Amino acid sequence: MNQELIFHLFYNLINNAIRYNKAGGSIEIRDEYLENLYQISIIDTGKGIPKEALDTIFDRFSHHEGSGRHRLGMSIVKSIADYFDIKIKITSKLHHGTSIKLSLKYP
Repeated sequence: MNQELIFHLFYNLINNAIRYNKAGGSIEIRDEYLENLYQISIIDTGKGIPKEALDTIFDRFSHHEGSGRHRLGMSIVKSIADYFDIKIKITSKLHHGTSIKLSLKYP
């Protein structure tokens, strides 16, 4: 069950990076071990997320102007991350891309 939840978390994040990327854009996945922290970043060169949409990105069925879609996937990502005590930080610049960093404490 835990593996399936983690699969859905990454599936939604990577699928969004692909869906909202621009033609010829790139997606990078990085990982880093810090003292008691493991971080995974998913970085794309896509459309970016409008600043006003970042405030509601994890709300179930929210959407921002121009997307034409209701975002259920990001609320699922947040629920799974909360279950595993994974912190999520999103930085985005409109027309330049988005970086989503997941941070997980480990012994």
